[in-house]
Amino acid sequence: MSDQAWGREAREERGWTGGRLAPRGAGSLWPDAPAQPALGRAWPLLLITLIALLYPFEYDTGLTNYSLGDPVVGPIALFVVLRSLVRPVRWPRYVVQLLALVLVAIASSLVNAFSPAIYFSAPSALGETAKLFSAGLWMCVIFWLLADDFSRGFYQLACSSAVLATGFAISSLWVTVRETSDYRPTGPFGNTNLYASYLCLNVFLVLGAREAFENLRRTGRRLPALLRWPASLLGPVMLPLLLLGILATASRGAMVGCAAGLVLSGTLRLRRMPPRRLAAVVGSLVFLGMTGAWYVQQQPRVLRRLEYTAEGSGPNIENRLELWHAGREAFTTRPILGVGYGQLRNYVELATGNNKPVHQTFISMGAELGVAGLLVFLWLLVAVVRDTMPARSLRYPDVARACRGFVIAIITQGLFTNVQHSRALWMIIGVIAVQAAEGRAGSVSGGTLPIRARGTVWQLARPHDT
Repeated sequence: MSDQAWGREAREERGWTGGRLAPRGAGSLWPDAPAQPALGRAWPLLLITLIALLYPFEYDTGLTNYSLGDPVVGPIALFVVLRSLVRPVRWPRYVVQLLALVLVAIASSLVNAFSPAIYFSAPSALGETAKLFSAGLWMCVIFWLLADDFSRGFYQLACSSAVLATGFAISSLWVTVRETSDYRPTGPFGNTNLYASYLCLNVFLVLGAREAFENLRRTGRRLPALLRWPASLLGPVMLPLLLLGILATASRGAMVGCAAGLVLSGTLRLRRMPPRRLAAVVGSLVFLGMTGAWYVQQQPRVLRRLEYTAEGSGPNIENRLELWHAGREAFTTRPILGVGYGQLRNYVELATGNNKPVHQTFISMGAELGVAGLLVFLWLLVAVVRDTMPARSLRYPDVARACRGFVIAIITQGLFTNVQHSRALWMIIGVIAVQAAEGRAGSVSGGTLPIRARGTVWQLARPHDT
């Protein structure tokens, strides 16, 4: 296919209706027409689908954890890095914070290694640093895969992930209703908190997928039948089942976080909804409330855990408070660079005899990386949330709102567990990075959205690129 045909297709996808593709070298003022990718457009979409389907199958080896999606993400990242040696590659804007965080982690481990304490373990330091770096690679790969065709890529990511997650949610609901003991489902993760975070991720992916689908339909993009049928089920079917699935996990952090994300992100702005959509949302909320009340009657464990949290009592709560106190003590011991990345669990075991994670993201980051690491982590989170605000005039405001909602949700969940290595968090940061890059490029070029594909690497074009 010729360059002009590719340019015409790109303009139609982005809603550009005027003009003819300027010849190469003519200095086009709207450089949103990509050159033909060497591997074609099907490859990024296929890889996005593989990542969405393989990501939840996550396993813990003790020293580190891995996902079946890592064998897909790793080679893509390696290929793009090697490609960057011969031609320019656009990186997510948050890679600066990621690299700063990795450098602080390395510095903290080196400082504590040269003044070794009894709790220091080099394998733990290497394992935790590898976790952080590999999670950051998910952000980069999602950014590269979505940058060339955001609406189609995001819709495919959301649908593929949501269909699978809904299946897991149905299975969890079925098992917990039939189970008489205090069983808490873990899904494919083997960890209830990670599973609940995964379901929460898909709640917000479903909320953002509607706008991506509407954009595809508005621009005349035809989707395969396999991708069209989930569109009508996203809101009325998948969303309630995913929310009930979170309830089935009885994960307090995920339940509180999901509620905080929905409310604080502005997702539930009922006054601004069209009447037809408002009626559908209200009806869904009523049905969800009735179903949730029935489920809680079948499984009173959910209310019991929330009551323990409100009262601040119960063995689990008291154990958490003890771990948090030990974490704060570690922070005051070495406030600048911390006790070393991945060392807090060893420190807490010596202090309390309890060999468990602290289950609080910000205490963990402060204790292990000190003030330096905690400030870099907060810098990352503030930058991510800021880039999704309405003042940024993003092209997909509903997708941005959904992404902001999940970031708020997982930050809230981070008050009850550790989320700094969550692949779900870094995936959404990659999605936000694409929107932020489009917004910045659009403001520079007068509203055009100039993401250009060069070979198999996606990067932002500049007005003077030829």
